[in-house]
Amino acid sequence: ANVISIVRGLDKPIDLSGIEFQQIHVYDYGGWKYDSLVKSLPFDKSFIFTTSPATKEYLINTLGFPEKNIFIALPPVDMELFSTKLKPVKYKLIHIGNHKKADNDIYHDRMKSIIDTLDVKVWGMNWNGHIKDNHKLKGRSGFFETTKIYSQSEYALGLMYPFQREVTFSGRFWQATLNGCLLFSEPGLYSKSIPGIIETNYTIQDIQNKMVSVTTSRQQLVKEAKEYWNTNNIKNINIHKELNLLLKDYNIGVYACCKYTCLNNLRVI
Repeated sequence: ANVISIVRGLDKPIDLSGIEFQQIHVYDYGGWKYDSLVKSLPFDKSFIFTTSPATKEYLINTLGFPEKNIFIALPPVDMELFSTKLKPVKYKLIHIGNHKKADNDIYHDRMKSIIDTLDVKVWGMNWNGHIKDNHKLKGRSGFFETTKIYSQSEYALGLMYPFQREVTFSGRFWQATLNGCLLFSEPGLYSKSIPGIIETNYTIQDIQNKMVSVTTSRQQLVKEAKEYWNTNNIKNINIHKELNLLLKDYNIGVYACCKYTCLNNLRVI
């Protein structure tokens, strides 16, 4: 293989004995810890893509990973895959996501109160017993169904895991906004910079106020979201082009995205 691509690193060593390769690309977009994996990699052949400057500093200062082999990059987004045509608004406020186990997390508890108090439609698993009115539950939502629901909605509640907030963000940040749906989010690393994200403290009053005061044309939101993620995709492509030039046998372009992937002799782990 020219490139080994690790798209979700686990916190355990990886055994690469017997595998020939020139580069390892590690994509750290989820925010999980993966120290044991990093320690087991050949640093001179490995490149890490992370969303977080803090993670970059940690990799350098704690694990001794070379700074020149770390890139701050958001995940590439296939906009054709993640979006559909806008449809007439059917839902004012929704939440799409499985119930999260986040004990003693104020945002988690407040969001459940919002679902109990306001008219919120909920898609996802494991919600039974966690909210008062199970009639608000709409069941599971597949990938394409999720896109369709966002395209029919004005606002969505988007809750991250506590460990994600300062290092990454949720996939809702692009899937909701690319489909014309404004997304509420607790404060996080990217909650102020990505188009269509409305920061909230998740009190009922704050949500109600912002549903009145924060509005935008759904068509304009889609336009801004597509421009943002297209710029990000171009940045990712340019980084990978530079890394491809280091390959001795240049017959591969790894762009880490469904639409931008051209893979020959790529081993995915």
